[in-house]
Amino acid sequence: MVNTGRPSMDCLPCRRRKLRCRRANISCHGYRNVKNLAFRDQTRVAKQKVAARQGHAYQLITLPSPMPDLDLDVEASCGMVKIFISDSQVAVWRDLSGLIIDSKWDYMGILVDIVNLRAMLAKAIIVDDSETKERVFSIKCRLEYLADSLERSCGPFAVILRDWQALDGEYDAYPNHFTMQLHNAVRMMRLEMEGLIRDRCYEQNGEVINKIAKQICRSVTHYIMPKAGRENSEPFTQMQKLECRVLMAPLYQAAQMSTENCVQAWIWRVLEWIAEKGNMRIARDVLELSKKRMDVDYWTIWSMAGCYATAATIIISFNYHQGITLPHLISLTMTRVLVTGGTGFVAGHVIDALLQRGHSVVTTVRSEQKAQLIRHEFQGVGEEKLDFAIVPDIAAKDAFQGLGAYGLEAAIHVASPFHYNITDAKKDLIDPAVLGTTSVLDALHKTCPTVRRVALTSSFAAILDPKLSFTGAKKTYTEADWSPLTIEDAYSNPGLAYAASKALAEKAAWDFMADKKPHFSLTTICPPMVYGPVKYPVKSLDSVNTSNQLLADILNGKHKSGLPPTQLPLWVDVRDVALAHVKAVERQEAANKRIFVTAGYYSNQELYRILYENFADLRDRLPEEANKGGDPNPALDSFGFDVTRANTILGIDWIPYENTIIDSVKSLL
Repeated sequence: MVNTGRPSMDCLPCRRRKLRCRRANISCHGYRNVKNLAFRDQTRVAKQKVAARQGHAYQLITLPSPMPDLDLDVEASCGMVKIFISDSQVAVWRDLSGLIIDSKWDYMGILVDIVNLRAMLAKAIIVDDSETKERVFSIKCRLEYLADSLERSCGPFAVILRDWQALDGEYDAYPNHFTMQLHNAVRMMRLEMEGLIRDRCYEQNGEVINKIAKQICRSVTHYIMPKAGRENSEPFTQMQKLECRVLMAPLYQAAQMSTENCVQAWIWRVLEWIAEKGNMRIARDVLELSKKRMDVDYWTIWSMAGCYATAATIIISFNYHQGITLPHLISLTMTRVLVTGGTGFVAGHVIDALLQRGHSVVTTVRSEQKAQLIRHEFQGVGEEKLDFAIVPDIAAKDAFQGLGAYGLEAAIHVASPFHYNITDAKKDLIDPAVLGTTSVLDALHKTCPTVRRVALTSSFAAILDPKLSFTGAKKTYTEADWSPLTIEDAYSNPGLAYAASKALAEKAAWDFMADKKPHFSLTTICPPMVYGPVKYPVKSLDSVNTSNQLLADILNGKHKSGLPPTQLPLWVDVRDVALAHVKAVERQEAANKRIFVTAGYYSNQELYRILYENFADLRDRLPEEANKGGDPNPALDSFGFDVTRANTILGIDWIPYENTIIDSVKSLL
């Protein structure tokens, strides 16, 4: 987008808020008049745009996707390249069909069959004309029945039209653009079926095709003319530009299939007017493609224009109740996710995972200097995908009260101190952990009504009973276990202060949920020792995070006399921890649950072996083989674990310990 006009100096909160349109991902930067916001399309020519979109579609379909079941453009993409919609997606629609009574949902089911029919014809799975005709007529009847059941026109409004603004001087008006959009989506599929009847069954049906094409033309006035629709106050407001985008594929298809020259000429004139008056490059592209009769079908145009009809259908219709268990369904599409403590060891990987999975991020940092560190790591990521909130002290009163300005839909609270160099347990650990947690939850509750899910970084320390390991008692830990440590333990024994702070912080979070009953769910992630590569460059090995301190000391040659014995024998890779947080806010099944994550056991002897075998140039920094040390923890029976919940809900393939250490060394050197 480009912004023109002068911003209002009185609307700083609005500029901070950056209001986002759920359907268009449009940002409002506080300009007085929405007419001063315009789309910017940097694609050079129509042919390049089509090629780019086709390439994107092939990539989505043929390459592994982090969220294959949540590609909202899947119908148009599969239709464009003539391949089948995945069985998992079909299963989702079938499972939900009995629960959702909605015309949009009915349309989706028909659309799946149409896309798969195109794939069967393209792959010559169906070669018999009679079978083709039978399938086409079945779909055609379903479309006609659906069209008859849709809401009817509410009659034209009093509006003065020029001769070309309404074909034959007539137009249809509906209660809103969404209803009209669904009508046109059904008309597109009806034209698709009529085209197959004409081309495959050799039946003349030009009259039917022309009738449907004119129905599409009669919908144009409703979108573009003031007072033609109830939502129209003036032509080409920002929202109307979005609405006009969903006209591109229907108009293109009508122009390509109609046998009446007057219909084609009228459509070209309308596209030219939309392109000029609305400053819409997509209209120019579609006009160019239509006039040149390029070998591009309307599925490509539909996909190129954004597939808003399909996306809106899924988002609006996915109102199923929480009793359904569909492990392959990601039930929430976030636009903006808060990550606290963005420069932290875990938080950096959380930001990376969110961006890779298509989310946008707002992260808290203590200063602008810290923000620059993150910007440098994520170069090329624009402000619309990565933004910052300055929070100097997370334990301060009302530290997070400005979060309401960012249009958040989910939050991941990672920020919490982890170190053992403490002088005041309350000030250094307890307050930042407990007050920081309750402060962010309170701010989300009071100022962020759009937030639906929150994930919190807890710790295995909030589960572990440290006394059992000293006695050697056999124990298998699950999410049902809680650390018995109290605040008195933290004050009396600095070595237990961190473990106590994590237990107290998580308990405070669940107490908040029980007392306030906020509009969002909570998921806590409880990892043990977290190892892995650092996301942000370190100044020196002496300044690494606490989790990597032992490895850094080894690389500095500080343990040539032998590695220390293994203390806590459970571990997990930081990248898996980050992914666990992201999946926790993506998946409904994770709502209001504790999730214990671990990849299993390790020892410092194994660490020695990995370093010795994989980094020959570092062997002079390691202890001699006979004195390597690093003995395994002798009380492994006291550290049994059950991560069934993590495996079932999150489905993470845990990174092997050897890979973690190799990647960690490479990131530190």
